[in-house]
Amino acid sequence: IFDFGNDAEKFAQRRQVLRNLVAGGGKLIDTAPAYGRAEDRLGRLVAERHRPLDVKVLAYDPFIDRAEAGKLNVQLVSLEEIFATSDVVSCHMPLTDATQRSLGRPHFAAMKPGATFINTARGLLVRENELIDVLKTRPDLHAVLDVMESEPPPPESPLFSLPNVVMTPHIAGS
Repeated sequence: IFDFGNDAEKFAQRRQVLRNLVAGGGKLIDTAPAYGRAEDRLGRLVAERHRPLDVKVLAYDPFIDRAEAGKLNVQLVSLEEIFATSDVVSCHMPLTDATQRSLGRPHFAAMKPGATFINTARGLLVRENELIDVLKTRPDLHAVLDVMESEPPPPESPLFSLPNVVMTPHIAGS
């Protein structure tokens, strides 16, 4: 959801922030108690927390209009555009019949060089084998996964051995 444009210094600064967060135990955001859909709260919190970093925040959300997105200083785009243009894609979709296994090879393969995919939503949103296949062929991509198809993943899962994957034990929202 973040596009740093051609600003290499800003990109390096944000990449270091992400590394520090992951190195600090994988805690990506703090959440305050609130009412409503958790996905709505988390997506809004992520947008708000990145405002001081002066990054462009893109969002795919069929449930908010452009006026509401404008209030959040967020640009609404297609899901395909998010994956193709963002340096960091942070997933906060709800798990429904329509969204189950909706993210797969076409999305991950389209990611720009050096991009990172973060999933703190639900593991079943992702076709995990396709993510793994893309990460094997694209070592420049990174995945930070707080949720997986099965938790914990089976011991033989390639997620444990891929150098471009960081897993946390479903604690990012705590």
